[in-house]
Amino acid sequence: MLTEQLTIGVPVFFVLSGFLLYRPFFSSEVGPAPSPRVGAFTRRRLLRIVPAYWLALTLLAIEPGLPDVLTHDWWRYYGFLMVYEPLTRELGLVVAWTLCIEVTFYIALPLYAAVTRRMSRGLAPSGRIRLQLVLLTILGVSSVAFGYVRHDPATPSLLTYFDWFALGMGLAVISTAERECGRSLAPIRWLERWPSACWVLALGGYLAICGLVASAPGFQASSSGFYLLGEWRTLVLHLSEGLIACLLLAPAVLGGHGGWPRRLLAARPLLWLGLISYGIYLWNLPLGNWLYGKGLHGFAPLLVATVGFATACAAGSYYVLERPILQLKEPGSRRIRLARLVRRRSS
Repeated sequence: MLTEQLTIGVPVFFVLSGFLLYRPFFSSEVGPAPSPRVGAFTRRRLLRIVPAYWLALTLLAIEPGLPDVLTHDWWRYYGFLMVYEPLTRELGLVVAWTLCIEVTFYIALPLYAAVTRRMSRGLAPSGRIRLQLVLLTILGVSSVAFGYVRHDPATPSLLTYFDWFALGMGLAVISTAERECGRSLAPIRWLERWPSACWVLALGGYLAICGLVASAPGFQASSSGFYLLGEWRTLVLHLSEGLIACLLLAPAVLGGHGGWPRRLLAARPLLWLGLISYGIYLWNLPLGNWLYGKGLHGFAPLLVATVGFATACAAGSYYVLERPILQLKEPGSRRIRLARLVRRRSS
């Protein structure tokens, strides 16, 4: 049961996305930084997720053979639309249901930023901060309520997962207020003094939700489950996972130093794994299923082999495809660097 709840990576992914992607938008409202341009934002996001996903999807569809990808429904899988069709929802690269939600967040985020910028026009930075926190709270609670009332386990969407993104966006607002406005809230001062306490609380929360899942009668795991355990257990699980994700990320994104959690996250091996982590996410489940089908059934050897194969595939994807393509994220700055290099060599 402890390993089944490793799906905690999904809320961490969504909360982190909310933080990283919204912080530049809000920083431009209360600080001197220019507002991100929608075209450049869209280009960077597409270059970050699409090439590596298409590569993994294509190669895994060829061998070991993902079901239904290379058929007349190919456009659903390559276009991040498979979760919206019942017949393709559990096919293809199953973990990519999170990418379908992520893509809709990419579309919604610039719209949200534009609307809130207009709403906060004329407000002081402190007023903008309060407005953002109130709006994100309202939208997050509405997302949870929508998912709870809807009670549909089949179709994951941004509407039922936005609360996790809102938590990350809230962290972005708080960290920006701390940096740009010099406001240090009491929880941040506590975090600076006891950064490791967040991870201790996160571990305790993780063990608690493992017990919650284990106590559910007739529990069955699902690849895209918001509703797995019955109404109240599912609601508690969903809220707890979002809170745990916040506790895991807080020492890294808030406060001045972060103590040993931030030092650990800055270790070279973890930084390298962070570079290729997207590929590990894409490759690990299909490779694990393939190895299991080949007769590797022991948990420890299956885990080691899956991690090894997935890491190797992710590293190959990053160095051969992703890193060269990611250089196109800022074409203007690259041209400037090349021009400077040419001038230095000619002088």
